[in-house]
Amino acid sequence: MNTAEEIIRRARYLRARELDECRRLGPKYAAAVEVTLWDRTRVDLLSETQAIEVDWASKWAEAIGQAAWYAIVTGRRPAVLLLVRDVHQEARYIYRATAVCQRLGMELLLEDVD
Repeated sequence: MNTAEEIIRRARYLRARELDECRRLGPKYAAAVEVTLWDRTRVDLLSETQAIEVDWASKWAEAIGQAAWYAIVTGRRPAVLLLVRDVHQEARYIYRATAVCQRLGMELLLEDVD
């Protein structure tokens, strides 16, 4: 069983990995990384036209909500970028995100992560 300390350690590790991925992907999407907004939230990638929330595939729903908020605050189009480790194991998350993003008119981006 996972202890609270192990869970916290894992969450910090995933957050650090996510930030590394944002830094790697920023140039690809011509976007600034970790931009702090007026309300102290931080959009992961902010381009001229999009507010992009980057998250692990299993956190697809959270990513959609955050992208929607960042779009409202910045006046840019919302986008969700899911970090995918194994497309077969994470297919259910990708499917769900695809359905919701299509319905809401959000762009969904996928990036493979080792």
